[in-house]
Amino acid sequence: MKLASYFGAHEIDDRGEQEQERASQRALVSGGLLLFWGAKALQSESFGVSRWFVLVTLGYFVGTLWYWVRLRSKPSACVACQYLCLLLDPVLLTGVLAQDPDTFAFLNPFLLVVIVKSGIRFGVRSMYLTWVTTLLAATALLLDDFWRLYFQLTASYILMIALIPVFFVSLIDRIHRVREIEQERARLAAAKRNVAARSSFLAKIGHELRSPLQAIISTLDVFEHRHRGALPDGDELIARIRRSSLLLNAQLRDLLTLARGQVGRLELRPEVFDARELVSALAGVTQELADAKGLKLSVVLPPEPLFLVADAARIDQILTNLVMNSIRHIESGSIAVYLDGYDPAQGCVVFRVEDSGPGLPAAALETLSVPIESSDDLGSRTHGLGLIIVRTLVDHLDGSISVTTPRGSSGGTSSRIAIPAEVADVHAAPSFSRITSAPVLAVIHRDRLRSRFPSLLEEAGITCEVASSAAIAANRLALRNYGLVFVDLALPKKDAAQFVTEVRAALGLNVQTAFVALAGDEYGAGRREGFAATLVDPYDGRSVRSVLEELAPHAPAAARLS
Repeated sequence: MKLASYFGAHEIDDRGEQEQERASQRALVSGGLLLFWGAKALQSESFGVSRWFVLVTLGYFVGTLWYWVRLRSKPSACVACQYLCLLLDPVLLTGVLAQDPDTFAFLNPFLLVVIVKSGIRFGVRSMYLTWVTTLLAATALLLDDFWRLYFQLTASYILMIALIPVFFVSLIDRIHRVREIEQERARLAAAKRNVAARSSFLAKIGHELRSPLQAIISTLDVFEHRHRGALPDGDELIARIRRSSLLLNAQLRDLLTLARGQVGRLELRPEVFDARELVSALAGVTQELADAKGLKLSVVLPPEPLFLVADAARIDQILTNLVMNSIRHIESGSIAVYLDGYDPAQGCVVFRVEDSGPGLPAAALETLSVPIESSDDLGSRTHGLGLIIVRTLVDHLDGSISVTTPRGSSGGTSSRIAIPAEVADVHAAPSFSRITSAPVLAVIHRDRLRSRFPSLLEEAGITCEVASSAAIAANRLALRNYGLVFVDLALPKKDAAQFVTEVRAALGLNVQTAFVALAGDEYGAGRREGFAATLVDPYDGRSVRSVLEELAPHAPAAARLS
């Protein structure tokens, strides 16, 4: 089996069905030869084919017929027979040419078809197997008077076989690479459909449950207003119901987030917000849950307001899940939420959530520390939905999270969260710049392109800002107007067309801005929905200038390009 695995012919898709078809074709061809030679023998006592070769052909016919019957009952059987047929096919055909050249000499190019076809079906290694066998069998032609007489024909035939690897190996390799790419795309498409179906189901459940939950919370508010203090222990019962309702509401929100995140449909909604107020509001929502367990919940804030542009709702969800996880898993002690401020070097706002609990187990540390790559990876993580949501949202916002135990072996956990954000000047007017003087934004994930592409724009005298992810770009697009935006189609975690759609749907400063797609050569040069133009790698100054001239009404400094 190791030798068979090396050649790999038995590992193709639908092997049983394809081998049945080939076995039936072999049986029909060998059976037809036997009938032809039988009819020829009846007409002439010496018809030129030796008895031993007739017996070989008969054995080949019986063997292929048995192989066909065996495959019908068990498609995965007879791996050895498959490779034996690859060896014997050219031998039989060469024997026919040697035994009956007067009738079948015209078939000698068909051996080329047999060899190349085995390569296209099974790969280069299997082609070499058939090729070597054919080359060895072809020497038998030199023993026949017919082929010696027409030596040039024989020499051209042998040369044709000998040169097959020179002309066809690279072509067959390319065919198989394309086939593997197509198969991988088909598998990915099927996996995406499965994930989308599951996520759609989760989203429907979440929406169906949220409506009655909101009714419960609203009814509870009315009941508390009308009957506060009227029932013995009523306030405590109402508080319990409210805490459970809040927990369930948070879990449903997380369920919807997870459903959208699995299919890449989490929207980026950057807005101006005060980070101090966000942390204070978070403490107000979770304070009652902490008090119910006797935990001390505190916040540590900078003295001045910190106005930023980022997806405040998602940041709140991250911090809420971390605090709720601490409340859920520690029995006594304290929890503190820190707003460490804005790090201009990283372009991030930094938060910390610390608790005095026993520390996170290894499974939880893995959930927080390792990015989630697929739905299968998601299913292997067993430590709570909340931490999975934290990891999903941190990746979605292109942030980072690190977990340490600053209190040593005695326990305690400190989680540091850094989320890309832009500092907002709340006293400034909206940044609707003139299109002709507005900068260009390039949203590029590929490292080499990110370092090379801005210089092409600078050669044209155009100022260019670079964002390495959709999340960072969304923050900047919410803060200021750009004359033109280039978007890398190879963005991770966010489809480029969906990103453009979300920017326009936000009705912000860049709703009329033109977007240009940066495509690798594998994407092709076609214009894509939502994009005004497409640039295809390799990018150069001429192609960039051509696009800028095409979009002259939108492009900054267009006049300088003429």
